[in-house]
Amino acid sequence: MEYTKLGKTGLNVSRFGLGCMRFPENKKDAIAMVRYAVDNGVNYIDTAYVYENSENIVGEALQGEYRKKIIDLSKN
Repeated sequence: MEYTKLGKTGLNVSRFGLGCMRFPENKKDAIAMVRYAVDNGVNYIDTAYVYENSENIVGEALQGEYRKKIIDLSKN
């Protein structure tokens, strides 16, 4: 995975991000998709309240060690 600096933050983010606007209908598959991306180096995930339940799915997918592998821009 290639990474790049995010503006003046100094954070290294993956050049490929996971957009969460359209997940599979099956929640288990959606969680697996997020974890697959993170396991393969993605640390930038784009989600929003208007993306129908995506925040809940991403939250579930990032439980445990997965949360430590991503960059949480809400804290910066």
